[in-house]
Amino acid sequence: MTRGVFINTEIACYAYVKMVTSSGSPKNYTEASISKIYVKENYRDQGITARLIKEVKYWRINNGVKYFKPNVLEGNTAAFNLYKKLVFNDFSRVLRTKL
Repeated sequence: MTRGVFINTEIACYAYVKMVTSSGSPKNYTEASISKIYVKENYRDQGITARLIKEVKYWRINNGVKYFKPNVLEGNTAAFNLYKKLVFNDFSRVLRTKL
């Protein structure tokens, strides 16, 4: 699912959200993850990203999704701070190495 915020018919930002259903596990649930958010430079620092995330959360509730997680790169403190402000909690950490 792709969701965007329009300002004067121009896309100011968008988010790509992927839904994953856990079937066959002890607990069946549907989880949505934001795998990409983009905000045009002239619309940054205006609260549009928070508005977009709230819209995605509303969509999530209306589509039976129980969990919602953003994918954030380590060191992206602006994104971490925004998600904390929007009541996201620490849940997991992914590690990797270059081969």
